[in-house]
Order: sequence, then C-alpha cells, then structure tokens
Amino acid sequence: MINHLVSIIVPIFGVSKYLDKCLKSIVDQSYRNLEIILVDDGGNDDCPKMIDEWSSKDERIVVIHKQNGGQSSARNAGLDACHGDYITFIDGDDWIETDYCEELINAIEAFDADISVGLFKRCYKKNVVLSKKFLNVSIDKYPCSPSQAVKYFLETSIAVWGKMYKKAVVESLRFPIGRLAEEYTFQLNSLLKSKVIAFCNKYIYDYRIRSDSAAHSIKPSYLLDNIQAMNECYKICNQSFQFEADYCLKHLSALIFEFTAAEKFGEDLLNTRREVLDDALDTVGGLKNLHLKMERPLDIIFYTYAQFHSLLTKKERRVLQKSFRLSFKKNKPIINAKFFLKYLPSLLSLEIVTRLFKAQRG
Repeated sequence: MINHLVSIIVPIFGVSKYLDKCLKSIVDQSYRNLEIILVDDGGNDDCPKMIDEWSSKDERIVVIHKQNGGQSSARNAGLDACHGDYITFIDGDDWIETDYCEELINAIEAFDADISVGLFKRCYKKNVVLSKKFLNVSIDKYPCSPSQAVKYFLETSIAVWGKMYKKAVVESLRFPIGRLAEEYTFQLNSLLKSKVIAFCNKYIYDYRIRSDSAAHSIKPSYLLDNIQAMNECYKICNQSFQFEADYCLKHLSALIFEFTAAEKFGEDLLNTRREVLDDALDTVGGLKNLHLKMERPLDIIFYTYAQFHSLLTKKERRVLQKSFRLSFKKNKPIINAKFFLKYLPSLLSLEIVTRLFKAQRG
C-alpha cells in the first residue's frame, strides 16, 4: 500500500473570496497522508485569519506567515519547509478534484517517474474549457521521456500546479524572486533532472480564470518578465531540447514585438532593466524584420495594436500597419469567416477594425 508523504504547497495572497473552496478540496482528498503547507504572503485581507482557522481544524495543515514577497518567494518558503517524498503546488484561487493526489502519486509509482502530470480545466465564470491532452489516447496513464514532455510543458502547461514532483527533482530548485512568469525555468530545470514523466489522462485540476490576476496583466513588468523567462528557456532548449528551441525563438520574438511596439509602454521600466531587453534582442537578432520571425504574426500584430493603440504615435501606428501588410503577404491566412471579418479589412486599416471589434465586445 502506497503511503508516501505528499507535501502540498499553497501560496496565498488576496484570494479570500476563493480560499475556502480551495482548501476544502485539499483536506477532502482521498489520499490522506498529506502535509498541507499554507504560505500567507503578507496578505492584508482575511486570508491570514482564514488559514489559521483551517489549521485549527486539521492537524495536517502547516501555516507560514511571512512578509509580502510575491508568489515565487511564497513557493520557495513552502519548499524550504516541506518534508514530503512528493511535492505538488496548488494556487489559492483554484481547486482540485478529490482524487488529484491519488491519481498523481499512482502515476509516479506505476512508472517510477520523477514527475507526474494531470489534465486541467480552465474555469471561467460560466464556461469550462478542457486542456488538450498530451496524447489523444484512451489509456489512463502512460510514461514518456523529458525530451518528449518538454513540448507539452512549454506550449500547453508551463504552470507548476497540476503536477507532482519527487522531492529529489526539486529540492535544489527555487523560483526567481521578484519576477512573474517564474515557472518557465523552474519547469525546464526539473525536466533536466528527470528521467521519466508520467501523464495521467484525467481532468483533476480546476484552474480559475480571473481577469484581475497577474497572469492576465499587460503591465510592462509582466511582459518584460515573460521576455526574460522565454529568453532563458531558449538558451536551455538550444542546449538540451533543441527541437523546442524554435518555438521559444518565435514566442520570444512575439513578446519583444509586443513590448517594443509603443515606446511609451515600457520606457520607465527600461531605465532599470534595459539589459533584459538588450539580451533578448541579441538572441532574436535585433528588431529588424521581427514580425517575420513570430508565430501567427497577423494575430499578434492585430492584438498588439488593439492593446496599445492609445499609446501609439502616428509613426508607430504606420509601422504596425506596414508590418501587418508584409506579414499578410508572407503568411496568407486560411480563407474563412475570420479572414473576411478581420484579416482582409485590417490590410486597409488596423485602426478601424480594432474599433469595430471593441464596439462589438462593449
């Protein structure tokens, strides 16, 4: 009978509205040998009080109160304190299915894996969208190598939640402090330390989509953090997972294109972090013809214009329009309803089509 201790690390900040549902889903797990580490990251809402109350009701709960340092520092505090043979992460505004731990630990045990991965649902207010499977097969669990799994990690599920790690894989790893998009290098480094990844073909993690979360922010710091993370990923993949390096390069090009489209957008941040952008530009070969190096350039240019049109100068708007036309010639989209509604009119005016789309959403 499997009875390994599983450490569940939950970073908590500003999620009092969702926290009870999250914690109830954890304490009600069918697998009972748990160490539940709740890290209060200096919250100023009801979360610190709520987790103290939960700890008084379940002896498996360990509470850590700390000064605010961001999600990375909260997860690191949990890693520093955990004692489990296996470690998993859950965000305080999400929740898990009753058999989450059971399924992930069984997958590890079945294949002597280093990491196990479950499927997840994206939960909007009224809609649920299922994540795509690693393989479209009917079997419940299956193993693969890190070089096979890296594509899924980078392109579908880079998040550390929804996965379980042997302690030996992550005990020497930590998340970068003070940065968002903090999971990329952590995940790739965990793959480098692994031999077998086990996939569980079951939807066991419920990821809540919130419009006010940091993951859906377009603030300069978040976008620059993504650039830094993807640049680091490219360097790791170029050395160890070369077949995925091209994806990183295309994604990095798109992030840089978005960040640099409007000079006003990130000018204050670049006073202190210019080296991050310069290093990324060296990786992609500079700004010249950047729009031709991106994945799905027409969509990226269109949504860049939509996001930043109020910050764009007339010259910058003309540059984006020219980039759109050049990308259209090289990457003609499939002719369908979307083609006639967005791509074809956008050739004439990104401004007009952007306003029409905003009016429809409003």
